Amino acid sequence: MRNRPAAAALLLAATALAAGCNGSDDPTTPPDTTISGPPTAEYLETSEQTVTEAVPRNLSDGEAEDFYTESLLKQDREFKAQMEEQGIKQQGTNKILWSKQLEYQNPDIGDEQTMVAACVERNLRFLDKDGNDITADQQGNSLEKGAKTLIHYTLTTPDEGKTWLIDSWTEKGECTAEQQS
Repeated sequence: MRNRPAAAALLLAATALAAGCNGSDDPTTPPDTTISGPPTAEYLETSEQTVTEAVPRNLSDGEAEDFYTESLLKQDREFKAQMEEQGIKQQGTNKILWSKQLEYQNPDIGDEQTMVAACVERNLRFLDKDGNDITADQQGNSLEKGAKTLIHYTLTTPDEGKTWLIDSWTEKGECTAEQQS
């Protein structure tokens, strides 16, 4: 591919957006969101369900819009347009092998966020205009089809925990199909 560095940079950003990365280690918080008390098990289970429902869906095709923050959706639309300009196609979907609720953060100060860890089988592929697989991880390294990646998703709530939106995500390394405690 003649323009491989440009396509690789675009792909890296697009790959990050495909699972909800906002390009920052600091998750954004919705304005004026407060929760009156500590989270219940049902409240936190809702955030885990958001991840397990959103990840296998194709964000770029609009199948998962209800699960992501507006800032991530805007970024995804911009990168989708750039990918189309470069002839990069997306195919396949990722699969959640297991998920686990992580720590609820800052419940007493109105910064309502929670994290969910998930082992994701990476089957979402990005193909250049010649059909070459150019899928990469967040660091820009080639990512084999079916690779299992531990991902930590940060979620925020716009409605006191009735629903959660994926705000960002970070790859944490490899994982196995068996859930870790």
